[in-house]
Amino acid sequence: MKKLTEELLVKNILCALGAGVIINIGMADTAFASKITDENINVTADISDSDIAKMKSIAEDVANVDKRLNHITNSDNKDITAIDKDEVLIDLEEARTFNPNTVLKAENIQLPQDNEVKNIKDFADKSVEVQENTDGFVKTKQSEEIDKSIHENTEVEVDKDRDAVKSVGEVKETAEKNEAGIEKNNTILMEKPKKVFALSNEERNKLREQAAADARSGVYDKALPVLAQLHDSDKTDTAAAYDYMTVLNWAGKYEQAIKIYEDGQYGEAPDYVKMNIAGAYYRLNLLDKVADIIIPLVENDNKEASLLLAQTYLRLDRIKEADDVYNELIIKYPDDMDIYLNRAQAAIAAANWSRAARDWTDVLNLYEKNPDDEKITKQQILDNLSASYIRIRRFKEAAQLLKPYVENKTASASMVGNYITALNNTDLSRQAEKIYYDFFPSYDKAPAFVTRELANSYIKTAEYKKAVNVYEYLVSSADVDIDDRFNLAYYACLSGVNKHEGLQSYREILSRKDVSKYTARILSQAQDFLRQGYYNTAKDVYYELINYDKRFHNIYAGDLVKERQYQSALHEYYAMTKDADLKKSGVEGIVQTSVLLKDYKTAEERLKQLDNEFKNISYDKAKGSFTNKQMGEVDFNVFNYSDHDDSDETDVNVFVKQYVDNGFWIEGSVGKSYIKDEEDSDTTILDTNRVGIRYTARKWDTLLAWSMFGIDSGDKNGLYFNTLFRPTDRQSVNFIYGYEPVCDVDALDYEDGSIFGDNYILRYVYDLNTRESYYLELRKSDYTDDNKRYGWEIGQQYNIYTEKEKKGRTLDRTLFWSRDRYSNQDVPYTSPKLSENIGSEWKWGLDLGNDDTLYYILGANWKRDYPDELAFAPYVGIEYNKYIGDRNFYSISAGYGWQTQDRWGKGSWDYDNKQISFSYNITW
Repeated sequence: MKKLTEELLVKNILCALGAGVIINIGMADTAFASKITDENINVTADISDSDIAKMKSIAEDVANVDKRLNHITNSDNKDITAIDKDEVLIDLEEARTFNPNTVLKAENIQLPQDNEVKNIKDFADKSVEVQENTDGFVKTKQSEEIDKSIHENTEVEVDKDRDAVKSVGEVKETAEKNEAGIEKNNTILMEKPKKVFALSNEERNKLREQAAADARSGVYDKALPVLAQLHDSDKTDTAAAYDYMTVLNWAGKYEQAIKIYEDGQYGEAPDYVKMNIAGAYYRLNLLDKVADIIIPLVENDNKEASLLLAQTYLRLDRIKEADDVYNELIIKYPDDMDIYLNRAQAAIAAANWSRAARDWTDVLNLYEKNPDDEKITKQQILDNLSASYIRIRRFKEAAQLLKPYVENKTASASMVGNYITALNNTDLSRQAEKIYYDFFPSYDKAPAFVTRELANSYIKTAEYKKAVNVYEYLVSSADVDIDDRFNLAYYACLSGVNKHEGLQSYREILSRKDVSKYTARILSQAQDFLRQGYYNTAKDVYYELINYDKRFHNIYAGDLVKERQYQSALHEYYAMTKDADLKKSGVEGIVQTSVLLKDYKTAEERLKQLDNEFKNISYDKAKGSFTNKQMGEVDFNVFNYSDHDDSDETDVNVFVKQYVDNGFWIEGSVGKSYIKDEEDSDTTILDTNRVGIRYTARKWDTLLAWSMFGIDSGDKNGLYFNTLFRPTDRQSVNFIYGYEPVCDVDALDYEDGSIFGDNYILRYVYDLNTRESYYLELRKSDYTDDNKRYGWEIGQQYNIYTEKEKKGRTLDRTLFWSRDRYSNQDVPYTSPKLSENIGSEWKWGLDLGNDDTLYYILGANWKRDYPDELAFAPYVGIEYNKYIGDRNFYSISAGYGWQTQDRWGKGSWDYDNKQISFSYNITW
C-alpha cells in the first residue's frame, strides 16, 4: 500500500512537471531529472526508494508557502542589465503567475570543462499555484487527453490558501475519484452549453474540479470555456466564480478577471482570489488598485500580500513606504531569505539600481550566514549584484565580483557578458576577445547579448572591421534586432572598406513597413558622420534618406550650414531649386547661406526671385537674414608687448568697415605705435593709416588698400593686398603683400632712412573636419637695406573636446614649427642667420554663462637664434571675452613667458616677455 501511494505521488508530480510547473528541485540531480522527464520510461518501476524520497521532498516543498518566493529562474539569453524600467520581470508568454516579482536572469549556461560535474538543470521555469477548495485532482499520463491547439505556454501559481499536494492519502483519494469521473465529465463537456443548467451540484463540482485540473496542467483552452459556462449559468456559485477569476489571471486574461471581480462585487472573496486579482491589477499597471485590495490582507499578517504591497510601493516611487513594509517583515522574519530576495528583485523591477545593489548585498550577507540555503546560489547572487553595479557604473567592483568565475571557467553566460561590459568601461576592452573565445568557440555558441558586448569591445578599440563581422553574424541570426542592423550599417560605413555593405543595410531598414520609426535614427547617424568630418560618407547616407523622402534634402543642406560647410550647402540648395516641390526652400537656403558668406549680391538676386515667384507664400527666414546682414563694423584695440631685450611697443588702432553695394566694402584704419628702447630710453612714434576697398563673394574675399606711414625720418606710402580664395569648404589659400616698416627703434631711426620691406606671405589651410585643420605658410621679405628673409611655418589646430552641456568647456591644441633665415646679420635690427620656434599651445575655455567666456592658455615653446641651441621657453596666458547683446563685443588678454638655459628647462627660469591687450568691437 505504501509503495502504491508513493507511486501515485510520483505520477501526480510528473503531471505537474509535464504541465510546465516550477517547483524547487534543488536536491535533484541531472540523472534523476532525465529519468523522470523521459516519457518512454516506466517511472514507478525504475525509480528507487531514495528517488521516491526526493519526490516526497519536492511535494512538501510545493506545499510549503514560506518557500513560494524562490522565483529566480533562467531565461534564454536574456541579459538582466537590458531590462527596461517599466518592464515587469516575467516573460508573459511563459509565465502567468499573480506574483509579478519573478526575475528572469540570463541563461545560466554551464560551460565545458574537463571532468566537470554538471550543474542541476531545472525541470521547468515556472512557479506553482496550488488551489484550495478543490480535491487537488491531477490527471495521470494514461488518462490525459490534451488539446493540440494550446495557444501559449503558461505558468500555474502557488497560493498559500490552496494545497495541490496536501498529503499522500489525499492524493491517492483524489486520483481514484477522478479516474472514475473523467469519462463522464468529458462527455458533459462535449454537450451543448445549455446542458450545464440541468446539472446537479455534485456534477457541477466534478466539472469544476476537472476544469481546475486542466488549468493546473496549463490547458486553459479546455478549462476556461467550462468555468465560463458554470459561472454564467449560476452567478451565485462563488466557488465557480473564484476558480474562473483565478484561471483567467493564470491565462493572462487580466481585464476579464478584473471585470468579473468588480461586476460581481466579490469583496468577501478568499485571500487567494484577492491576491490573483491584485496580480492582475499589477500586470496592468493599475498600482493604486493593487494597494487598495491587498492592504487589508497585509493587516491580517499575510506575508505574501506584504511583499506585493512593497513591490507596488516601489513601482509608485513611494520608497519610504516600501521600506517600512520590508523592515516590518524583516523584523518578523529576520532570517527569511525569501523576503530579501523579493526586495532585491523588486528593486530591479523598479529599475532602482542603487537600491538593487544595496539589497543584493544584503542577500549576499544573509547567504554567508547560511550558505546551505538552497533558494539561491552565491553565483546567482553575485551575478545579480554585479549587474546592478554595472547599471550604476561601478564597473571595477562588478569586474572584481565576476573575475573569479571567469578565470575558473564557471561563469554563466550573463556573467561573461557583464564582465566584458565592465572591461569595456574600464579601458580593458582588449581583454574581451580572449575571454569571449575562452567560453564560446563560435558566435552561434554564445547568447546574442554576449556577442553584442564583444562587438562593443571592438568598437572601443576602433577595430571596426571586426565589429562589422560580428554584426554581420547577428543580422543573419534568429536573435537579430534593429540595433544590430543599425550598428552594421554605421560601422560598415565608418570602417570605409565596407561602406557599400553599410549603405545596403540602411536601404534595407528604409524598405521596412515600419520605417517611419527609424528615419530619425538614420538621420542622427548621418549627422554624426558629418560632425566627425566624414563628409562623403555622410552625403551617401543623407542621400539614402533623400531617395526615401526628398524632404530630407532640405535637412541635409541645413546640417551642412551648421557645420560651416557653406559651399557644399549652396550646391545642395541649387540642386533643390530644380525640383518644383523643393524650389522655394532651395532659394531660401541660397539667400541665407550667401548672407553668411557675405555674398550679398547673390543673396539680393535670389531674394528678388522669391518676391517674383512666391509672392503669396511666406519666406520670412530668408527675408530676415538678408535684412539683418552685417553692414559694417568698427574695432578699437590697444596692444602692449615687452621683452628681456629692453624692447617695448604699444599699438593703438581703430579699424572701420562699411558695406556699399554689389559685394563691395570700403574700409580704413588709423593707428599709432609707440616703440621704445629701454636701454637707450629712446621712443619712436609710428603712424599707420590705411584706406581700401574690399570685395566679397562666394569663394573670394579680397582687399586692396593704400598704406600711409608717418615717422620722424619722413612719410612713406605703400600698397597692401590681401586675398583669400576658398575653392572648397575645407581648403583656403591666402596671399598677402604689404610694403611695411621694420618695427624696431634702430631700424626706424636708421641713419640712411627707415628700413622698409616688401613682405610676401602665402598660406594654405586644409580643414580635415570642423575640429581639426592643418596649415602651411611660406614667407619672404626683401628689405631696403638689401637684407632678405625666407621662412616657413607648419602647424595643426585641433579641438580636443567641446562640452556644451558641461558649462561650455572646450580644449584646443595648436602644434607649430617655424624657421626663418636672414641673409645679412650686419644690420641694426635682430637678424639671426636662423630663427627657429617649435612647440604647442593649449587653450582651455569655460563658458561663464552670461555671454562671457574665460580662456586659460599654456604654451610649451622651444626657440633659438643661431648659433644658440634650442631652449625651453614656456608661457601662460589668460583671456576674457564678453558679448553685450548681438552687436557689441570686447576682449581682454594677458600673457607672460620665461626663458631657460637648455631644451630641458634646466637652470633658472628668467623673464622673457609679457603682453597685454584690449579690444572693443561694434557691428551694425
